[in-house]
Amino acid sequence: MIRNSKGVSGIIASIFLVMIIIVIYFNVFMFLLNRSATYQEAISDVNQRDLESSYEKIVVSNVNYTVAEDKVLVEGTVKNNGPIPAQLIILWVLDKNVHKYGYNNSICINLKPGETYQFSNSNSLIVNIDGASSTHEFSAWFVTSRGNLVPFQEQSRIIIASLAKGLGYIAMDFDSFRYYLVENLSQPYFSFQIPVRKETVLGVYLTNLDSSHRTINLTEYSCIWVSIPDSNAMSSWKITKVVNGTIVNFDYVTLEYGRPTLVYFGPNSASQLADNIAAANILLYGKIGSEDYGQNIPFIAIYLSGK
Repeated sequence: MIRNSKGVSGIIASIFLVMIIIVIYFNVFMFLLNRSATYQEAISDVNQRDLESSYEKIVVSNVNYTVAEDKVLVEGTVKNNGPIPAQLIILWVLDKNVHKYGYNNSICINLKPGETYQFSNSNSLIVNIDGASSTHEFSAWFVTSRGNLVPFQEQSRIIIASLAKGLGYIAMDFDSFRYYLVENLSQPYFSFQIPVRKETVLGVYLTNLDSSHRTINLTEYSCIWVSIPDSNAMSSWKITKVVNGTIVNFDYVTLEYGRPTLVYFGPNSASQLADNIAAANILLYGKIGSEDYGQNIPFIAIYLSGK
């Protein structure tokens, strides 16, 4: 009887051992199966991202760089030529002269297929680079949320030189006209209605298109001059310099060949001309190379608001 009990106990122990082995094997099998599924899902996700990345086709054109102190103001147009939406999350800029980089990782530009976005004027992008100068050469690129790099196309503004040839070597960008209130020179207002009961500073981009590639230096005689039709009433905003939102002592403004430069005029109030429409001209005087240079650009019509 005792022998039979021992035999039964051995059989039961063997059964329990086999069951434990089966449970352990099953758990190991399920763990490996789960890891395999996770791995396959990760591989599929990576392949999908790689496929989507290959579909991204983004083009950046009409690029301008403007420098104020160490701030590089970048303007241009970006278009999504790809079949899928794209998101731009970082802008990198290289100053080729000092070999320094700067970046802006606070941007978020979402583009649907075929959509175009213009980052200029109030939408301009700013990157800080120590030692940057308006005379330096720059290159830039976006980084997309999928990790692709989108290099900017080189500037090409020489095609408009023939349009400016009849007026002079300096061309102005009509769409860039803006004004600032003196109390906040960091906030541009893009409007052709100027509040003349407040002191304002006017701004516009000017580009030197001299075919000989000479530098133009504008002196203190340059100004924006306005006059009222059928009247002798007139006023002017003299050329000035604004650095980091502050008017500084004026010496001259340099226009390098082919580089659009934001030029400021003011401050002035012209309250005596309130509630009138006026013709505005840009009178430019200075040096081109070592020679005297003068040019008058018939500019815009502005409404001088007395409100």
